[in-house]
Amino acid sequence: SVNPASSTAGYTVSYTVVLVNAGPSAASDVTLTDVLSAGQLLVSASVNASGSLSLVTTTGGVTASAASVSVGTVTLTVVVQLSNAGSSTVVLTNTAVVTSTTPDPTPTNNTATVTIGVEPLADVSTVVDLPANATAGSVVTVTATFANNGTSTAANVTGTVVVSGPGGSLVSATYSVGSLSPGASQQQTLTFTVPGSGPVSATSTVSTTTADGTSTNNLSTDTMTVNGSADLRVSKSVNPASSTAGYTVSYTVV
Repeated sequence: SVNPASSTAGYTVSYTVVLVNAGPSAASDVTLTDVLSAGQLLVSASVNASGSLSLVTTTGGVTASAASVSVGTVTLTVVVQLSNAGSSTVVLTNTAVVTSTTPDPTPTNNTATVTIGVEPLADVSTVVDLPANATAGSVVTVTATFANNGTSTAANVTGTVVVSGPGGSLVSATYSVGSLSPGASQQQTLTFTVPGSGPVSATSTVSTTTADGTSTNNLSTDTMTVNGSADLRVSKSVNPASSTAGYTVSYTVV
């Protein structure tokens, strides 16, 4: 049996394998093999009766053996960590097989298999980055990174970026990132003209239709200081353009 009957990638579950010798004789040269399918990492293995079975563990499962097993039951507990690199539920199997050199009148019950459904678990995140400061009127680039830090593929990932100044939104964009495999990331850039005053703030968000283990990293903000810029100009004109001594003229300075 397995507990729980279904789980999520990254979590651990416990398999219980019950070896029964219904007798009437002791079983000789007993070997119990518990085989784990891909997607299950062995964490620990133990038996309820110390010394009754000798355990050998591998990445693919557990082998328990004994020179003799008396009439009765021995319980093997196997704890594994589940994984699912995809974006949909997968079914993993655990098969236990027991053999003995003693004749067995009912060999059909010497194999037992259980299955467990494993839901995917992603961890999408985003980071937005602005320059520390920029001059009013200049063109600046904001960079947003969308990543998947989880162990499962994140499906239908969507990212957004909004840049705002004192007067409201300056520029915004929505990105259809698609699927992000574990450890993958995508970077997007957006340009805008710096307003006359600040500060300027940028916010990025990210979402996925796959279960997300950590929601606190789905939003990022950054702030930029605006350096003032003033383009001073002066012009001068005279009216009339020519005149005579003793007359007055008017100069206009703009």
